[in-house]
Amino acid sequence: MLKDILEKVCTAVQNLQQLPSSKLKEHHLASLNDVIFVAESVNLDVEWLCHYHDEIRETVDHIPHYKNLKTKLVKTTEMFELRKRDHDFMKFEIMKLQSALRMVEDELEGMTDKMDDLQREKRDVQPKLQQFHHRFVGHRLLYE
Repeated sequence: MLKDILEKVCTAVQNLQQLPSSKLKEHHLASLNDVIFVAESVNLDVEWLCHYHDEIRETVDHIPHYKNLKTKLVKTTEMFELRKRDHDFMKFEIMKLQSALRMVEDELEGMTDKMDDLQREKRDVQPKLQQFHHRFVGHRLLYE
């Protein structure tokens, strides 16, 4: 009988060790718990197995949380990639706008220079027109 119980303990431990931790379920723990109970009932020292059971319990308890974390990480990564794409697009648009703005500023600077030149030319021509106008008006008065 002791031999049968020892075989059950060994089989239970072997079965658990062959499972990847992601496949551990409550029924695996229940089976191990049953084996521990039977082993303790015949006064076998299975304290090590109880510790092993506790470690497995902790692992099983963390599996849903781990899966949840993985899901959240995937979703967060996807959101990050979308926002990064938005960021890159906006940055590109800003660069295009900055380039267009520089072109408009250059054009405005050219137009300002042109207006200054025209203003100077106007100031140069205006006295000549006024002189002509005054001579013409004076000449017309004399001959009328």
